[in-house]
Amino acid sequence: LLSKCEELLFEIPSWLSAFLLAKWEQLCDHWRKVFSLAFICLYWVICPICSISIPSYLLFTSLQNYAIGYLIFSATFTYLTRNLPERGGLPTEWCRRVWPWPVIRDYFSHTIVKTAELPPDRNYLIGSHPHGILHVGGTLTFAGKVSGFNDLFPGLDQCITTIQGQFRWPYRREFMILVGVNSITPESIDYLLNNPGQGRAVALVIGGVSEALVARPGKYDLKIKNRKGFVRQALIHGADLVPCYHFGEVDLFDHDRGIDEKGLKNMQARIRNIIGFFPPFLRGASIFGCGLRGLLPFQRPITSVIGAPIRVSRNEQPSEAEVDALHDEYCAALSDLFDKHKHRHGIPEDAHITFF
Repeated sequence: LLSKCEELLFEIPSWLSAFLLAKWEQLCDHWRKVFSLAFICLYWVICPICSISIPSYLLFTSLQNYAIGYLIFSATFTYLTRNLPERGGLPTEWCRRVWPWPVIRDYFSHTIVKTAELPPDRNYLIGSHPHGILHVGGTLTFAGKVSGFNDLFPGLDQCITTIQGQFRWPYRREFMILVGVNSITPESIDYLLNNPGQGRAVALVIGGVSEALVARPGKYDLKIKNRKGFVRQALIHGADLVPCYHFGEVDLFDHDRGIDEKGLKNMQARIRNIIGFFPPFLRGASIFGCGLRGLLPFQRPITSVIGAPIRVSRNEQPSEAEVDALHDEYCAALSDLFDKHKHRHGIPEDAHITFF
């Protein structure tokens, strides 16, 4: 069969064979990206649920001894590693560089834009905006090591933080610990900024899931007006504040029209308070393409623009006035960063960030 195929191939004109080969390579590359992203989405959502529901079901079958053993092991392991999310995790270079990081980077054509130097003799708290639905830009920039952050800012050790509720789910929890995702608690930030010392870049998703509830294509609403804890931590530790905006993050999903958005947001907020995250009701791309509806994010480019640092002097007991002044300065720098770079990403000139 192979020899017959080779004979047929030689009979095809060289230009046609080159064209078909190029198309075949494009098709293989597309499906490699789609299946990899689909696997990650299923792993992120299905595995944590199955890790609890399946053993619970097996408790009432003849395999209950295996289920009990698994639950005991899982509970023991979780207890012994309960402090890891607040102690820097267990980040490994291998987990932050190998599959699926390069595939996800290529799917979204993710790039990082450097606007100023971040010397490694300082610590930094980087605001990662917006949250979007999945916060792909921040994850690729500060958790994975495939988009070039360490080449642009040599000497810095970057990581990203998330809410404590994300660490309640098996498999998802272990994955985040291995790629250096940390809890966003004050204790965690205190540990990160003091270990090993200088040269730490800690990214904070300031808007959180509250911001994700209002994420819509073409809308640039950031939940930051009453969130000043990150400013206080910057003052306490003398860490410079750095704004970062991920252009394209809010365009990865669309939302259904004609639904009760207020009621939907309230329901999602209640579920979020219970399980640590909310179920998105949205429209994405299908694994089969062809304009079909699905749950995969649209293949749209994301560009992470990292702004200039705001120098912060150490003050272990900052006043409310000092916190408010630095918060206003940070918001102004973030808004200015957005306005300077929005024209490169197809955003209208009259579009601006809205803080709420």
